[in-house]
Amino acid sequence: MLRELGNTGILKRGDNAHAVPCNGCEQGCLEDVEFSRHGDGSLIGYIVCSRRDDVGRIRVAPERLRTWVVSFDGLAAWLARELGASTCPEESLSGRLWWLRRTSVNGCSTETFLARGARWTGAKSVFATCDRLNECSSPLVLVPDRTGQRNLFGEFATVASLTRVLGLDDKLILDASAIAFGDAARPRDLSAVLRRSPDFRSVYLRGKEFGLTTNQARVVQCLYAARMNNTPDISQDHLLVEVLDTNQERLKDVFRSLKDWDQLIVPGKTKGTYRLNF
Repeated sequence: MLRELGNTGILKRGDNAHAVPCNGCEQGCLEDVEFSRHGDGSLIGYIVCSRRDDVGRIRVAPERLRTWVVSFDGLAAWLARELGASTCPEESLSGRLWWLRRTSVNGCSTETFLARGARWTGAKSVFATCDRLNECSSPLVLVPDRTGQRNLFGEFATVASLTRVLGLDDKLILDASAIAFGDAARPRDLSAVLRRSPDFRSVYLRGKEFGLTTNQARVVQCLYAARMNNTPDISQDHLLVEVLDTNQERLKDVFRSLKDWDQLIVPGKTKGTYRLNF
């Protein structure tokens, strides 16, 4: 398993240990390792027991001194590959936060990050300095340990623990379905996610405001009704022909004047369909 994790780049060799549990008796005391040289110049590691007179010098095999450390750069790169990213992850905060890729959770498009040290002192203020994280309306943040740290990454962040989404089956496996359907990814109260005016000309999605034209509002209203009916996907053709009665051939042409419209409306589960991004 060490070899597999080493091949992924998640584990890398650390410095040799300076102390190991002594195996000269049943006590297993942690002792410093001393070194001498063979006649050929190679090092010999050994422990000199200071507690018992009948033990003496105990040889320490070189492999007992090997240590391994987690490479978060390697972990970020592996996660990005497993999530289907075509580019390398971006280290958004040195040693603390990596942007992996844009992905989908429960049919909603979102930015995915890997965070380190979410439980360290001052973590919230550290992550608050990341512009890329702050610009995301609903980021998905992967953390090494347990969840429950959503407020560190913004009001509408989804937090998933790697302990829940990683598995072992001869090799390390990322279970993307655990991200999509885990407790942390369950939809919260709708009013906390989306607010809108009666005519849908003004929509707030996860705190981001969208000012809509009449036609844009009609599309969003239709998609909203479909979402409330638990049938969120509507075809582009239906939206253009039946809802708008327009000659435009692409939905994105209707939203050409709206910056970041793809944060409000995302592709549905089947080709040619769209849904609201919540």
